[in-house]
Amino acid sequence: MPDLSVLTAREREVFHLMRESKKVKDISVQLNIAVKTVEVHKYNLMRKLDLHTTGQVRRFAIRHAAIPQRADTPVQRETPDHPIIEGSTNP
Repeated sequence: MPDLSVLTAREREVFHLMRESKKVKDISVQLNIAVKTVEVHKYNLMRKLDLHTTGQVRRFAIRHAAIPQRADTPVQRETPDHPIIEGSTNP
């Protein structure tokens, strides 16, 4: 299993949003960063985890959904469309 500790805090955020099947454009809006920046984070995390397709990233993230975020990773923001529910793994 690839070591997720090699990911930066922002790569982990992108990783978790990809798990929710968010598109690059949606991730950029949610994180308030450029689409190109999301693409760079996506490319870097795929390289670090030795994953070659977006589908592989999503499957890997879903299988490892219980992986806690590092302490320096911001908590996922709640939005009207996606409220955070304790104990839930919002798909």
